[in-house]
Amino acid sequence: MPALLAIPWIAALIGGLVSAAATFAGRALIGLGVGVVTYTGFKMVLEKLQSDVISSFQGLPVAVIEVLGLLEVDTCVSILFSAYLGKMVVSGLTSGSVKKWVTK
Repeated sequence: MPALLAIPWIAALIGGLVSAAATFAGRALIGLGVGVVTYTGFKMVLEKLQSDVISSFQGLPVAVIEVLGLLEVDTCVSILFSAYLGKMVVSGLTSGSVKKWVTK
């Protein structure tokens, strides 16, 4: 029975040691000039670019819009936005932010 009472204490001790080691390792990496940078705002920038492109097409004459339709510019813009979003996902985009390791 005393062994069963010691299990929570051992778990707490191990958890504390892991936390301390992680903090020490993080401080050591920062001291060596290595860290993690989080870039945010990708969704906001992508939505702003998309709205700017759509608003720039709205003031054009009908003849120009017909030519752009024949050239399938709308498909081209869609492909460009999809490629940009795909690159961000491959870079590690999660919930609108990308985390990267950096060194000084």
